[in-house]
Parts: sequence; structure tokens; C-alpha cells
Amino acid sequence: MPCDTIQTTTVDFGKADHALLAKALKELGWNVTAVAADGIEANNARGESLEFSDGRFEISGNGYSTPVLDEKEVRRAYSRQVVNYAAQRFGWSLKQNPADKNKFTATKKAF
Repeated sequence: MPCDTIQTTTVDFGKADHALLAKALKELGWNVTAVAADGIEANNARGESLEFSDGRFEISGNGYSTPVLDEKEVRRAYSRQVVNYAAQRFGWSLKQNPADKNKFTATKKAF
């Protein structure tokens, strides 16, 4: 494939809180460059760029390989951010299990 070719991949994600999704993308190694009401822009070390708007991701590559976004891993990272946000909002403290980043121990903060 010629090096001046840009390949794109589109992934439907659905509605999401942009601030929480940006945190999830950072957790997965993306460099988030812009977060706004209408979307998110990010890039990574492989030279891929990502745009999120209207519930869809569009990932562009540099032409050497087809850009890939692991939708399930993004959903898991986003879910971790949502759980953490909800816990803080309702006065709970979360401690992440070092053996499994998808498991937490919750304790109620004393007032």
C-alpha cells in the first residue's frame, strides 16, 4: 500500500459523556488533544488519529496498516470511568484490584 494512503475505520459507540470517554482513551494510551461538546480528538504513538462525534469513532491510519480500535476494551475503560465517577458522586471510595483492573473494592466515606 502506498505510504501516502490514509485508511479509515468507523466504529459505532453510542452516546457517551465526553469527559469520561476522554479519560478512558487516556487510560488506553491515546493522547487526547481536544474535548468539546461536539466531540473528541486524539492521536497515538502509532501515528493514528481518532475523532469521536455523534456516537461514532473514526480512526485514521498512516497507510502502512489498517487502523484498529478495540471497541470492547474502550467500552471496559469507559465503564471503569463511569463506575468511578458514580462512586465519587455518591460518597464512595474505590480501590482497584491490582490483579484485575475491572474489579474494585468500594467503601463508604465517613462523614
